[in-house]
Amino acid sequence: MSNPNIFRHIVNSFGPAAYSRSTVNRWAHRFCQGVTTVRSRPRSGRPPRLTPVKVAQIQGLLQADKTLTIRQLARQVNLSLGSVHKAVRKILQLRKRPAKWVAHLLTAAQKQTRLAVCHQNLALVRRRVNLMSSIVSGDKSWIFSNDPASKQATSVWLSPGEVHPQKVQLERATIKVMLVLFFDAQGIILKRYMPYGRGINADLYLTIMRQLHNTVCRCQPQMWATNSWLLHHDGTPAHRSARMQNYLRNTNTQILGHPPYLPDLAPADFWIFQHIKCHLKGQCFQDIPEVIEQVNAVIGAIQPDEFHRAFARMAFCWRSCLLACGVLSDFGWKQTTDYLAESPASSIWIRPRTIHFCQLD
Repeated sequence: MSNPNIFRHIVNSFGPAAYSRSTVNRWAHRFCQGVTTVRSRPRSGRPPRLTPVKVAQIQGLLQADKTLTIRQLARQVNLSLGSVHKAVRKILQLRKRPAKWVAHLLTAAQKQTRLAVCHQNLALVRRRVNLMSSIVSGDKSWIFSNDPASKQATSVWLSPGEVHPQKVQLERATIKVMLVLFFDAQGIILKRYMPYGRGINADLYLTIMRQLHNTVCRCQPQMWATNSWLLHHDGTPAHRSARMQNYLRNTNTQILGHPPYLPDLAPADFWIFQHIKCHLKGQCFQDIPEVIEQVNAVIGAIQPDEFHRAFARMAFCWRSCLLACGVLSDFGWKQTTDYLAESPASSIWIRPRTIHFCQLD
């Protein structure tokens, strides 16, 4: 029997007290599905309440796996999403933060080396008041003819209804030149561009180091005569070669301690190269001479007090390393390198940040 016929029979039987057509259609549909009673099916009832036992259970699950989401926790403890969110955020006072990608994961021995170097450098600062003005720092970096600007750098303010700007996704050009810089708290001391597409090896670096010694002798005769200047560079293979070490030893060149692969303790180097690259991002140059011309213009516009501030941050980074007990810090280079990123998939629940201090000698 069809639904209209069923409804017509019910109206004839009950008159004005008959059920509506939609109710009759719904009952007929359920009867076709095998439901033969008009009683409601059993319900789950009121959801479980948030109790201290449930909070302890949530805390235990997060201690075992800090990457669990609110939905996963609610499914495991049989609570609503709102109750679990209240337990995690308000009662346990946890915040979910993504993991930070760093250049290197330090071992216990590397942390001890960092602490020893920072202690040594800070001891030099206490003994020599003008230590920062006698440091000559140097590093190298590739400069590209076409370095696309980041998405954040191309962000613009728009009014309601304005069309979003479009940007073509580009890759770094293969035309590049390596820039080698040595500078102190007063400004640039030595600047060299390597031949097209050529990097640095031990022989080239030894030649550059001889040029640096001649420049320091000419520009800083007093520090050269008293041998009071210190060389600060990283531990790349070209810097650690046997010929390089013999030359530095024969010339009585003092080396400022710097552990390998630790950019957070060399903010001056990362500041100046990132300063140059930020001014060149988004521009396209035709050849190497044009790149060199633009780089020289950017370097010439740097004020002397900016060099002084960059070296002043080195002592601050050494102290921060001691306070962090040798843990890799992102203060000196978080905003000036591309080595850090955040991964939402590796987010974990943590308490509000607490800094643990270690005793300073």
